[in-house]
Amino acid sequence: MIYLLVKLLMKLPLSMIIKDVTNKDIEEISSLEEKIFGIDAFSTDLLKKILKNKLLFIKLVDETEKILGFSISIEGVKNRANIINLLIREEYQHQGLGSFLLKRTLKEIKNKNKFKSIILNVKTDNDIAIHLYQKYGFKVIKIIENYYESGASANLMKLKL
Repeated sequence: MIYLLVKLLMKLPLSMIIKDVTNKDIEEISSLEEKIFGIDAFSTDLLKKILKNKLLFIKLVDETEKILGFSISIEGVKNRANIINLLIREEYQHQGLGSFLLKRTLKEIKNKNKFKSIILNVKTDNDIAIHLYQKYGFKVIKIIENYYESGASANLMKLKL
């Protein structure tokens, strides 16, 4: 048991830093999007547009500046923020980094003091992500059929602030 715990801990980066995404990060982020989301990934052009008009576009990096994950939030209507993406690099998933990044994202949005709620969409079959969002207070308010390019449906989730 202890051996397994040590093995898991060895995979974690020595230090993690949250930074703002810059133009030079877009190609790497686009590549991660394609690897994780496939046909449902945002295009490089769309990511560039989002970077110009974002509420929050942050990355989680290790001590070598390798991007471990990122989060994108935009300003929605009616005093709502919308988390449109939260991704952790595949080899770092299931190690608490998604929770770390989500917690930081929520903190940054709340610190803006202008939003009454946060919404997001997540594939209905992504049980791990759904559980993570529920852990932080998000509730499924609606299922949207055929939401993604792939034809997959989405849970619309909301967190009241």
